[in-house]
Amino acid sequence: MYFRLSCSLPYKIAAVGLCGILIGGMLLLAGCEEASSAKKAPSTKKATSFTPPPKRKPVDPNAYASVDEALAAAQAGLTDASKAKDVGVVQEWLLLKGSSIQPQLIATVKDAQAQKEIRVLCCRVLAQLGPVAIPTLKETVEAKSYPDALRQNAVDCLGMVKPTNKDVIDYLFALGWGQDEKVRLAAMRGMAKIGPPVKDAHPEVVDKLKEVLNSQTEDEILRNQAKTTLKSVEPRVGFSGMGKADK
Repeated sequence: MYFRLSCSLPYKIAAVGLCGILIGGMLLLAGCEEASSAKKAPSTKKATSFTPPPKRKPVDPNAYASVDEALAAAQAGLTDASKAKDVGVVQEWLLLKGSSIQPQLIATVKDAQAQKEIRVLCCRVLAQLGPVAIPTLKETVEAKSYPDALRQNAVDCLGMVKPTNKDVIDYLFALGWGQDEKVRLAAMRGMAKIGPPVKDAHPEVVDKLKEVLNSQTEDEILRNQAKTTLKSVEPRVGFSGMGKADK
């Protein structure tokens, strides 16, 4: 009897130990599976997707019967907020017509009876037709009897003409340091539109723009534009006045 108990006791202890190991292993396995399933659980957060803006509807080439009708629609858009979008439509329609309407655009720019904003619109369309616009734009700038806003826009529009040329660059460069502050501002905007070719033609433009930028007497708007123009004509230049390149 004693022998049987003594013999069976080690086995019982071993059996209990084995059961403990098996139970522990099962619990560990269950924990691993739970952790694994938690990792693989799909996210309930919805992925954000980029929705591109709707494509702009192309302008109907037959939207207007004539240039006069188109300009009348633009004029209405300038005075009636509900029709403001028509101004952009008119501009695109005029560009579709291209050089064929150049004479009418020039005539409108020179028409003292036409609304100032319509004359500005015609300047902008002309500029996008290419170098053919240069003579009219320069004439507009020089016409002292024209509204100041029209003349200033004509200066700015010279920078829009593509391809540009040295004559335009020289002209804008000269206007940039004149007496009329608003014309200077427009000239700097024009030079900013042209970019590095201005510096190629006039390397001194960098120092001149820095002088305006660092001036304590120049108007703040002019100084800000000088900074913008400087970044355009010489993208790597610094603004400390020391000519250091930006890193």
